[in-house]
Amino acid sequence: MLEEAVKEEIREALRNVGENVSGFRSRSQQRQMIAEVARTLAGDCDGRRLLAIEGPTGTGKSLAYLLAGIPVARAEGRQLIISTATVALQEQIVDRDLPALQRNSGLDFTYALIKGRRRYVCTRNLEQLVGGAAQGEMDLGSASVGPAHWPRKPEAGELDALQALYQDLLDGRWDGDLDRRPAPAADLHGPMTTDRHGCTGRGCPHVRDCPFHVARRGMEEQDVLVANHDLVLADLAMGGGVILPPPEQVFYVFDEAHHLAARATDAFRAEAPLQGSVQWLEKLPRLAGQAITLLPEDAGRHLEALERSVNELSAMLHEMQGMIRRDWRQNSRDGVWRFPAGELPEPMGDLVPGLRDASADVEKHFGRIGQAFAKVTADEGVTPGSVAERLAPELGEAASRVEHLAATWRLVAREQPPEAPPVARWVTALGHGRPDYLVAASPVSAAAMLRAGLWSRAAGAVLTSATLTALGRFDRMRLACGLEEDDGTRYISLASPFDYRNRAVLHVPRMDSDPRDPEGHTDELIRVLPGLLGAEPGGTLVLFASARQLDAVFEALPADCQARVLRQREQPRADLLAAHARAVEAGGASVIFGLAGFAEGVDLPGELCRHVIIAKLPFAVPDSPVEATLAEWLESRGRNPFMDITVPDAGMKLVQACGRLLRSESDSGRVTVLDRRLITHRYGKALLSGLPPFGREMGTPLTAPPPTGTG
Repeated sequence: MLEEAVKEEIREALRNVGENVSGFRSRSQQRQMIAEVARTLAGDCDGRRLLAIEGPTGTGKSLAYLLAGIPVARAEGRQLIISTATVALQEQIVDRDLPALQRNSGLDFTYALIKGRRRYVCTRNLEQLVGGAAQGEMDLGSASVGPAHWPRKPEAGELDALQALYQDLLDGRWDGDLDRRPAPAADLHGPMTTDRHGCTGRGCPHVRDCPFHVARRGMEEQDVLVANHDLVLADLAMGGGVILPPPEQVFYVFDEAHHLAARATDAFRAEAPLQGSVQWLEKLPRLAGQAITLLPEDAGRHLEALERSVNELSAMLHEMQGMIRRDWRQNSRDGVWRFPAGELPEPMGDLVPGLRDASADVEKHFGRIGQAFAKVTADEGVTPGSVAERLAPELGEAASRVEHLAATWRLVAREQPPEAPPVARWVTALGHGRPDYLVAASPVSAAAMLRAGLWSRAAGAVLTSATLTALGRFDRMRLACGLEEDDGTRYISLASPFDYRNRAVLHVPRMDSDPRDPEGHTDELIRVLPGLLGAEPGGTLVLFASARQLDAVFEALPADCQARVLRQREQPRADLLAAHARAVEAGGASVIFGLAGFAEGVDLPGELCRHVIIAKLPFAVPDSPVEATLAEWLESRGRNPFMDITVPDAGMKLVQACGRLLRSESDSGRVTVLDRRLITHRYGKALLSGLPPFGREMGTPLTAPPPTGTG
């Protein structure tokens, strides 16, 4: 029940923000969101504390859920977990939004940024890399060596860069956060970090100053924890309450929630190579034997059991590889063999339960040796330069591989309930050196996992985004996330604070080509775009569905047009946006040619974007094994995957792309869609229904002048 004292605390905090923040305007949409979040988390809505609320650009969503969530959570003695899809938003909330709220609202609260262990440097590993730790002491296959070893010969400047990082870490000038200061090269990130298996915890001489442990210290005392979807889902995959507090004890706010279902599906995916696994499995008993020398005598029995399990598993992996190789040519396409409906043919399907059981045995026996080793190192400590220090990261890396291998075969062997969505199963050919095959499996839907592991357990949760609906409805998001219409979850779509009808125009011009004819459509874009990319001052964003079309159009543009165009992939995104801003602020015209990544999360206010041009409707081709298996399952149940999945997803992406235009109430401009299907096909009406209420010019020539007041 939302107590009157909590209501007044929220009202006063909002008043304080209005008085203390210059230019702040409290919009009705934001006040409505504050009220709905507070009522939901307090249990005022039939006891079901789940809310999906869409807040268009300009709503002020983060301030709304923080102003409502913090007082309610504190009143109920719970922590508030804010989860984002991107590191950028996570850092914005921690570096900007929460400090500003503390300064200006009068609310008394604490907060912390919570990231996974792999986002922080491991002091032990960095020290070994800088010190030139010996290479090749632990070779777990062609793709990896021990986590504290160089993966290759250092290139010019890399060792100096690592030494600078190490010195700054020791001197306190760097907190070890690899998002703020990345590794000098992408393939050094892994060796510079560790995971829960490779961390020796209390036994490590660096534990007191460990960046990860320092960041986690006192987590239980914080009012607000800022995490990301991947970390929350990783915690749920381990049962919940392992990395983060248990779901039953916290309130969640999932910002950028339109990414949650896809991230969840990825989180439950598993894959493992066949020959590569055999190679490192053969070395596992030797590594375990080295650890045994430091353990009590009775640990030897685990080594004998491990050797038997490894031999059994290796033999079955060889057998599976032979079956795949024999039938590969007639079943694979473009290097992938997908099993229709996720069902493995005999005799492969008959072998899978044995692989599941044998990999579980290896995990069990190696895990017991690892647990005994961890206890000894925790009790006795790890002396620098000792055998235990060398073995710790190697055992951790091996334990991660064993755990991953066992998880893969568990998922491949999972039995299929009659009415549930299937598990997609497929094999990919690996062409690096020796021929190998990667066996993979993934649920086609994470709905059941989210329902059982999150929504049924959480003390309360809010899902929010500027785009939660597709075609004007919550159905697509609801089904993907495991929510129901009649389970008490509340669904609210807030009105936009922008005057779309008078500030912006949607133009779908008359086009001769159909985008399903790529060459014809590209040729027409080459003809019409120069007329749309005028030389008048201001910014234009052109969004393409493929890099091939983007490059083909750019190469065919007149030189004067090319000179104004900045192409995605030619320079880092931040540099491209900065160059665009400089050109516009200098009074010139600037055009960005971008792909899907520029249709979301790019803020180009005012003159930086007066025109958004969408070359083609953002239909995804369901050609991945997961998408193809889901489409098969829907068809088997009499449903239409194109209308049920492809069109709604395209509708959501189209809204996101159009959302690049108006970023504030004073902005104005045009959206031009160069795809006639929006007005000629039956699904076009549904796509249009989900867009903001722009003024519209439908089927008119491209020469039509812009309406008064727009750019």
